[in-house]
Amino acid sequence: MASVVEGKGVSQDYAKAIEWFRKRPLKIMAAENNLGELYLEGKGVPEDKAEALKLFRKGADQFYATSQKKNMGVMYENGWAVKQDYVEAAKWYRKAAERGYGGAQIISPFSTPKARVSGLF
Repeated sequence: MASVVEGKGVSQDYAKAIEWFRKRPLKIMAAENNLGELYLEGKGVPEDKAEALKLFRKGADQFYATSQKKNMGVMYENGWAVKQDYVEAAKWYRKAAERGYGGAQIISPFSTPKARVSGLF
């Protein structure tokens, strides 16, 4: 379904992507995460960072590394729909790195300087 979101090999169609993501049982982590990204960016739906956070948390609670790093960590680092908290962001980046998410392994020590100072890295 990412191909419909990104327009890879098919016409980009956020409405169709949203329809497919919503048809998936919400226990499917990638669908929740992808729908959350659409809410975060306001693509095909009104921008709603609180709804994005809710969907990312569902994936993160199921140990989906993309939700943990790219989304939960970023939400806390930037203070989107939550109080900005570098230490909490670093915890989510670390969880994703432990799950093998390469992006978190590269980003986490550098993207949260306050967390580094606090001794998390």
